[in-house]
Amino acid sequence: MGGGLGVALRAPGRERFSFSVTAGSLDGAFAGRGELLMGFYLTPERRQGWSPYAAGGVALEVVQGGHQGNVVLTLGVESSPATETGWFLEAGVGDGVRGALGFRWRHRR
Repeated sequence: MGGGLGVALRAPGRERFSFSVTAGSLDGAFAGRGELLMGFYLTPERRQGWSPYAAGGVALEVVQGGHQGNVVLTLGVESSPATETGWFLEAGVGDGVRGALGFRWRHRR
């Protein structure tokens, strides 16, 4: 269990590249995790409702005494993906079960 921050770049199309870092606890020991993912949105132009997406990539997990790399696959939904704010919910696998719930802010030029 942990908490973290991420940053993502979304091209005008359906793709998104993201990087996140998380710190927390794993079996009572301090742990950190970094992820680099590429996502694909089904309906990125929606201003209301939600859009499903899939993402895949790699993660590096650091726990006291060692580290390991993992492949990550996830499915998620994002609310109002074409607007400046919204929530997201993800579930997936990557060295065990992986879940994420969060809020996003988007800066547009």
